[in-house]
Amino acid sequence: YDFTTSNRTISGRDQAHAPRWGYDLQGDLDISDSFYVGAGIGGRAAFYFDDEHDQRSDPYHLINARAGYRSGPLTIEVWGTNIFDQNYAVRGFF
Repeated sequence: YDFTTSNRTISGRDQAHAPRWGYDLQGDLDISDSFYVGAGIGGRAAFYFDDEHDQRSDPYHLINARAGYRSGPLTIEVWGTNIFDQNYAVRGFF
């Protein structure tokens, strides 16, 4: 892609904070009529932090989990995101 910022013309690279791919997969398993567990994985490709410099993130993949109870209109759920406490960058400055 080609685009111009206030300070430079950028050619042949993606815009900042625009990973080429991302995904999210989730699944639930019913333990009984009322109890369930679930897990998911999501990830993003590497992306540029800013249009003004060439610093990039690393690609990352995160695991999430949840467990819950349902009865009629009532649902109680506990969940954890990034359960393996992976460090990943979402902003970068040069």
